[in-house]
Amino acid sequence: MKTLAKLILAGLVATGLFASTQQVATSDSAAPVVQPDSAVISRIIDGDTYELTNGTKIRAVGVDTPEVHGGKECYGPEASAFVKSLVPPGTEVKLSYDRAEGESGHTDRYGRTLAYVTRMDGLSVNAELIRTGHARVMMIRPNVSHQVEYEGLQMQAQTNKAGLWGVC
Repeated sequence: MKTLAKLILAGLVATGLFASTQQVATSDSAAPVVQPDSAVISRIIDGDTYELTNGTKIRAVGVDTPEVHGGKECYGPEASAFVKSLVPPGTEVKLSYDRAEGESGHTDRYGRTLAYVTRMDGLSVNAELIRTGHARVMMIRPNVSHQVEYEGLQMQAQTNKAGLWGVC
């Protein structure tokens, strides 16, 4: 019976009908971190925007990749291709947030969920985009819990002329 209950719960999570948004206490009460949800990538829209199998659109928080829609920017196609290699459709990921659902800062003005995207092997997609020079840091309050880490990664990418820093 317990196995059946676990299978039903797993199905609800996979379809997006049930999601955990339990907050975890942190030392910085101004920026609570919310426990991650599991999700599956359906498609990559561009370097920093992804769609999940449940239809939710995710905007990778803390990063800005060059545009590929509505006017291509230098290194935009490369950034999108890089993300597709990191998290191709069908990839299971963990999503974590600086804000709980319903709180200011959980979604952007386009209705996209603002999230940190992490592969199941622990690789942070957001951080990897910056480390490899496929994205710039873009921090907008209240979503700034990784600001110091991301700025350090960007300085290294600039120094090494990685990705867009060596071309654009």
